[in-house]
Amino acid sequence: MLADAPVVPLGFVTDATVVDSYPAPHAGEMNIYSCRYGIALQGAGEFQPPKPRMFEALLAAEWPEIQNRQVVLHRFDVYDNSRAMLLGFAGRVMGGAMGAGVAASGQRADGKQSGSAALRVDIDPGPIQDTSSEQAVGCSGAGEGEYLPSQASAGHRVVVTWLRFDVDGTPYHLRTLFPYPNPESPSVALERSAAAKLEAVRQSVRAAAARVRQAT
Repeated sequence: MLADAPVVPLGFVTDATVVDSYPAPHAGEMNIYSCRYGIALQGAGEFQPPKPRMFEALLAAEWPEIQNRQVVLHRFDVYDNSRAMLLGFAGRVMGGAMGAGVAASGQRADGKQSGSAALRVDIDPGPIQDTSSEQAVGCSGAGEGEYLPSQASAGHRVVVTWLRFDVDGTPYHLRTLFPYPNPESPSVALERSAAAKLEAVRQSVRAAAARVRQAT
């Protein structure tokens, strides 16, 4: 559940998002043979308040004057990418030559930067593709929760957020990457993941508001 404090609907955002189209867990995020293994989409039903109302409230908090504009929300997708961590864990459990191969994939997917987590903002993004030196952590070119290892700090999971919306007919499109440390134990994984997703969304909407203000 991606939950923020309940808000009174403001009504200036029109919801034009589409129905989620992401494989079921056993065909995607839980299938070790899938490029979506370890990458969870935050479903529309898991937002509280719902997607458009959460986006609306956070946007208005960042820039109250935008309530006088016409805003249409087309995309608000949040992916939690823990693929590198899970591949490494799965490889150790499997053992043998196959396990070593899976673990090696996790090592190749782990971030190469060092230092603290910071939000990365890509304006007018396209899907992230494999390069000659790096393979996408996820499905190359899918435009989902993939990222390149060089875009994240080592030992971090990544929340990938896509936002696409119009303000008075002008389109805005951005993707953000929010790395956060892997949990030290499974007992804190859910709590840390939930907090990271909420912080990623808050910072992403803040970046979106700044983008609109800069352009107007």
